Amino acid sequence: MKNILIVDGSPDTNGIASSILDRSSFHGTVARSVQKAMKACSASRYDLILLDMDMARAKGIELIRHIRERMYNHLTPIIVLSADGENGYRREALRKGASRYLAKPFEAEVLIEAIEGMMGYIAHFRD
Repeated sequence: MKNILIVDGSPDTNGIASSILDRSSFHGTVARSVQKAMKACSASRYDLILLDMDMARAKGIELIRHIRERMYNHLTPIIVLSADGENGYRREALRKGASRYLAKPFEAEVLIEAIEGMMGYIAHFRD
């Protein structure tokens, strides 16, 4: 079972994302702050990270940088979730190392397709 870190300060979003992942045979671990996510990434390996950038943009970018600087995490896909569709913001997240950007709200199928697509893509580099 693939382990996915969900970084989001909203209990509602965490619950929705966890429910979607559970129905799709993924295991979701929740970190409700960027600081908790950094600790989680230092303690465990995750197959993918879902990062809500609406929490605090600067801290989200900091988390992306933190993950990319860790040798064992440099290939971990990061899917950024945000209700803010600002193009400059999206480009900044992708330039700093996010793998994909999904606008909220999103449908369950779109999230699962994005996760499965990233998992399939990264499997080529890990094998």
